[in-house]
Parts: sequence; structure tokens; C-alpha cells
Amino acid sequence: MKGFSKLASPSFSARQELRKVFRKFNKRGNLRRNLTAIREAATIEHWEPLPEPMPEAMQLELQRSAIDSEIAALNFKSLSGNEAFEYLLYSDKISRRNDGRLRDGDMRRYAHLADGGWWCSGINTLTWLDSLWGGFKPNTPRVDEGNSKAIKYEHPPKVDTEIFALRIPPRIWELISRRYDVALPENYQSLPYGAFWQWVRENTQIPVIICEGAKKAAAILSCGYVAIGLPGVRGGYRQPKNEYGEINGAPYLISQLGVFAQEGRRIYFCFDADVKRTTVRDVNHAIGKTAKLLSLRGCEIKVMAWHPALGKGIDDVLAACGRDKFDSIYCDALNLNDWNTKQLKRLTYIPDLSLNQRYLGEISIPSGKQLIALKSPKNTGKTYFFQWITDPVIRSGEKKVLVITHRVQLGTQIVNKLGLPFVTELRESEQGSHFGMGLCIDSLHPESQAKFNPDEWKGCWLILDEIMQLIWHLLNSSTCESDRVAIIKNFKTLLLNVVNYGGKIFIADADLNDAGIDFIQGLIGRKIDTFIVENIFKFIEPWQVKVVQGTNPAQLVKILTQKLENGKKCFVCLSGQKHNSRWGSRNLEAYYKKLLPHLRILRIDSKSTTTIGHPAFGCTDDLNEVIKNYDLVLTTSTIETGVSIEEEHFDYVFGIFQGVQTPDGVRQHLSRYRPPVPRYIWLNPVGINKVGSGSNSVRALLSGEYRKDKANIKKLTTLGFNETIEGSFENICINTWGKLGAIINDGMSKYSQQIISDLKD
Repeated sequence: MKGFSKLASPSFSARQELRKVFRKFNKRGNLRRNLTAIREAATIEHWEPLPEPMPEAMQLELQRSAIDSEIAALNFKSLSGNEAFEYLLYSDKISRRNDGRLRDGDMRRYAHLADGGWWCSGINTLTWLDSLWGGFKPNTPRVDEGNSKAIKYEHPPKVDTEIFALRIPPRIWELISRRYDVALPENYQSLPYGAFWQWVRENTQIPVIICEGAKKAAAILSCGYVAIGLPGVRGGYRQPKNEYGEINGAPYLISQLGVFAQEGRRIYFCFDADVKRTTVRDVNHAIGKTAKLLSLRGCEIKVMAWHPALGKGIDDVLAACGRDKFDSIYCDALNLNDWNTKQLKRLTYIPDLSLNQRYLGEISIPSGKQLIALKSPKNTGKTYFFQWITDPVIRSGEKKVLVITHRVQLGTQIVNKLGLPFVTELRESEQGSHFGMGLCIDSLHPESQAKFNPDEWKGCWLILDEIMQLIWHLLNSSTCESDRVAIIKNFKTLLLNVVNYGGKIFIADADLNDAGIDFIQGLIGRKIDTFIVENIFKFIEPWQVKVVQGTNPAQLVKILTQKLENGKKCFVCLSGQKHNSRWGSRNLEAYYKKLLPHLRILRIDSKSTTTIGHPAFGCTDDLNEVIKNYDLVLTTSTIETGVSIEEEHFDYVFGIFQGVQTPDGVRQHLSRYRPPVPRYIWLNPVGINKVGSGSNSVRALLSGEYRKDKANIKKLTTLGFNETIEGSFENICINTWGKLGAIINDGMSKYSQQIISDLKD
């Protein structure tokens, strides 16, 4: 054992010296395994390999990942020649020739290792000693034969993967101690590197950040946070499978990570901000699986997220934006349910056309595309686009155009621009439905006034505006309840008739997300040629929004009264209309008629717009002209969508939102008056119209519905959520209902906060 005496001398490389002394133990190429066994047998409690100089390119790469130089020196090393073989190919399960040499196939597969690269390994959190396992980044990556992609990182084959629990210097340990106000152990500066991870395990108040890869873990540790690197997003758990690759048993946490899965510990996920749809979904699934296993052990789960423009990996963000940005990302991390709901709102389909312009304008759509999806902010000309794209088709009579919406007012507005009749106008129209028509989705069944037959619309052009609200209306509204099954079946047949006979489907929404596109394709039963347009325009003249505080809207009404007394004209958005709604349209109308009898007041709600002789009857057909005759206009969700008031008449917009409308509905309502005048709003802290059990978790929401009782399952069937128990029709309707319901519940649970955040966006 004389060789160990030289290890204390800085003139010797520890790795080179051990390789000389114990070369005779390397009979089967397992040098590293034998060295570790000898070290343990020699009872060396703390062995620090002397760092070797890093190549300049390697130093630069680690610096670009914002990695502390000491952490880099303790964990990363350059390998050249045959060194990489010794670090990677140590498993007894690797087949070898009688002389201990690798088989020819493995020699060819790993020949690229000879070109060198860098290696990183840390501490084995089961033994608290240096880990044999690690990761190697070759200078010349090999190509995966399965997908023709370069394999960026190599890990020891035939060996269970572990985690990167890296060595840290005392000053980083001190920084973490101060951050979480946890006392350091005595003589911490002279303790083995594994002692740091023992300290973390013993203090569950210290959060642990899980990221992907050694470099990202090193970058986060450099900021004074505890971070563990996984070799891949699914590297934190094992999924048992049989010899045929089929799942055979429940997943479980790997032991090295399970050490930190303790009751009350906060675990953060910090995976890359990817934009590729398949990658996003894969990462989300991996987070969900790992998070569930950690939650079962009592951990609190948080997920960190940032805009991809800041950088893909967190090390990129740190290098570009600095530690302050990381601190804010850490502080803004969402709990698991909130994060899941946020993912549901995303459009992860990659746009075929990305725009940043005030109006959509005249967009050319490739002829072969059958599903055209538009995501563009409110008031950016979606209706004008429909008018422009369908005009040649309508004039030529080549194809019929069918407009389906969830509100009569919205449908009427669109068909008026397109020169088509609404279903209620067919009898008075000379052309009838020859060129097309508009209708509400409630009428999409044979017994309605439309007597709708989907076979009459083969190959038509179908427009589905505000698709997200339309789908929710279809799956959940009380007005569809009695005929929901027939409506959904007819809708599915209509979609098939459109695509099978060469037609086109146009869907549009300011808040379009994956669920909207998935629902249409799910009902069709297959993927169709899709063209997605996303307009990311932000308005140059944003609204000035004042949120009025108070347990009720009294203070807002006081401000409204002052404005009216000063001769200002006001447009008011309200949640309620009935007499029992203190702050509803009828009570406020009566209040101001008595208080300010000189005011010219127009009340627009579901009652007034359908009462013959009332000033509001039919007013929405020409609202821009009608409003000129009034000082105060009180509106309810009757015109939440479907009208666009461009006339510069009002000085202020007021809003009283008591939690009845969804956060999206609130924004829609406030957007009816287009000019950017100041807006005063009062918001209930939480919403009162929640879906099902009120959960913002899709799984919990669906399971809650099914757990209630067998009668409720029958009710769901009646509501059109099932066609057959195992059928895809049932799956897409139930899953979409769960996703949209979870989004609504999430917004309702933090009503005012969500609306304010959405308005800022």
C-alpha cells in the first residue's frame, strides 16, 4: 500500500499514480471498480483526487454554463485515450473475450471514446462515498442507429443509472446554510464531500431542485441552491417491464433519489423550457410520474418555468440573465396542480405561420390544408379574415359556408359580415342556405328549428369561432343538456363530412390551446393536414385598469356616480341582471333613474334584448349607432361576445364581476368596447361557478365525478360524455371536459388574481 503515500504530494496526479500502483488488478478491464474496493479496504476516510488542468475548450464550456470554477474542478475532468473506456465500461455484465478484451461489436460501438471528452461524477447517496457512476460527453458523439441522432452524453452501460449529487466546496455549503438558516456541522470544512449530502438529508427544511444533467446541477449549486441532476427527465424512477417490453408493475423512485423523498421536503423540478410539442408532452409526463411518487412520500412539489426566449436550459438562463433571474424563477415556481393547469392552457403545436401584427390581414392558406387554426388576440381582425377567405367561395357558389358559434349574437355578427343568413332568417332570405348560414351549436340536432342534417353539408367550409368556449358550451352548458348526445353525434358526423369531401375547418380563439385542436382531431378520429397561425401581437396602447378594493362593489359604484355627475359617459359590464342581484343590471338601472333622472340609460341583458318594444330589443345589430343616444349603458354577459363597439363615445368602462363569469369571459366582456379608455373594475376574490368537484386537477376532477355514485355516471352518459364505455368518442369528450373544467376551476379559485394576471398579459 506504499503507493498511497504519494497521494498527499501535489506533484503527483492521484488518478495516474493509482493506475500505476494497481495496474495488476485490471485483469478484466475493471480498473475503477478495483480501485474503489482497494480504497475502502485501506480505510481511507477522506481521499481528494488532485485536479488535473482542464483543456481550454472544456473550461470555456463550463464557464458558459455559469458553473463555479471550484465546483467544476471537483466534479469535471478531461479524459483522453483509453481513460474513457475505464470510466464507462466497468460492468461485469458486459460480455468480454477470454483475455478480458471487449468484444468486436462493443469495440466498434465505443471506438469514439478514444477521441476523448469530459467526465462528471459525484457522490453515491447510498454510501456517501465517491460514485463509480457518472456521465461522459464525448468530443466525437456516436449516432443512434434507431433515430439517426447524435448521442450527446454516454453513461456506463449495463449499470443502473444514478443521480448527479456533486461535490461542493465549503463556501457554497456556507451559502446554502445561510439561505435556509440551517446550522453547519462542526468541522464541516474538513469533512468528506459526502457529508454535505448527509447534511441535506438530515435537514428536510432544505429544498432540493431536480434538473436534467450534471452541468445544470452544477450551475444551480453555484448559485447556492441544492440541486440534483438526473441523466434524463425519466431518470428519477424505474418502470418495471417484462421481457416483451410491456409494463409489469408499479413505478418506483430510484434509491439514490428516494433518500431525499421525505415528509415535508419541498422538491422543485427545473427541466428545460422546450418548445417542441412532443418534447414538452414527454417532459410533462415525466414530471407528473416523478412528482406523484415523491408526493406519496409526503414531499411538496413545485415546478419552475420560464419563457424559452430566456434560454432553453437553466444554465443558459443563468449565463444570459444572471443569478437574480434564477432567484425570481425559483420564487415564482408553481405548485404541481397550478403548473399542470398552466400546461393545459398552452399551445404546444408549432405554428406554421408566426405573426406579430395589429391585424391578421389577408393570410394565404395552402390549398391542401383542411384544419386551419388561428390564435390571435381579441380585436385583431379574425372576422375580417373569415370574410376575406370565404368571399370567393361564397360568390362562386363552389362551396357552402357554415358558421357555428356558442352564442347567437356572435354567430349573427359573423354571418352579417359574410353576407349569409342566420338560421332564424332563412325564411325571409331569398337564397335560404344555398350559399351557407350560421347557427348556434345548440341547434345542431334534427329536432331543432334548424332541422340540422350533417349530410347536407358535405365538403363545406366550416367556421368555428371562439372554439374554446364553443367546446365548453357543447360539453357543459345547460342549454345543450337535453340534446347533448344528438348534438355531439351530429357534430362528429359534420366534421367527417367536411374533411372526407374536401372541405375545410377553420377554428379561432384568442386563447386557443392544444385541447381545442385535439378535440376536433379526436372527434374526426385521425390527424388531418393542419395549418396553424399564431399572432403574438401586443397592443401599443394598453388599457389603464384600476382595480377597486372593498368587500363589495360599493366603492366602485361611488366612483361611477362621480363620473356620471361630472357629465362623463360610461359603459358598464355586470355579472347579474335579476332583481335579487344587488349589483345587477336591473337594480343599478333603477338606482340611477332615481338618483340621476336626467341620465339616458340603456340596459342590455337577456330580458331586455328579447322584449319587443324595449329600447334594447334588436339593438346589437347596430350597437355602434345605438350607443350614441345614451350616457350610461348597463350590460351583462349577453354581449360578452359577438359585438364590437368601435365608436368613440364612452369616457370610461366599469366592471363588476362577482365570480359568475369565467376569467376569460371577464376579459371578453371588458373587450366589447374597443377604444383604450380607462377601466375601473371590482373583482370577487374567488369565483362561485365551479365545475364538478371544483378541483383544478384533471385526474381529480374526473375521478370525483365518477366517485359520486352510479346515478351520476348515468347522468354523464346522458350528457353525452359517453357513447361506449371503451370508445374513443367517450375518451375525447371526457378528457376535454376534464381539461377545460380544470382550467375554469383554477381561474375560479384565484378569481381576482387570475383576471388581473390575464389583463396584464
